[in-house]
Amino acid sequence: MDLMEKGDLDEKLRYAFELYDFDKNGVITKSEIEIIIRMVLSLRGEANNDRLKSDIMKHLNQFIEKFDENGDMKISQDEFCRICSQDDYLREFLSPNFSA
Repeated sequence: MDLMEKGDLDEKLRYAFELYDFDKNGVITKSEIEIIIRMVLSLRGEANNDRLKSDIMKHLNQFIEKFDENGDMKISQDEFCRICSQDDYLREFLSPNFSA
């Protein structure tokens, strides 16, 4: 089954979470998000763009505050799925196929 075409929204979000949870411990940490940001910047050829890095880090802190509902500085799969399922922008950002 092609999850991105046939899976329901919850399945797609849980799959996305698993991709971002590098150490497979069931939570996404700030350091894991920083790794994702560095990888994306590198792929875009912007690894040395300090201004962009700074802007992204500001947004990173806002992102964690939005997702981290219980204040433990970790984003659980349930927190991730709940917030993404309620936020059109995040669903679009994660994948153009993430429609309800």
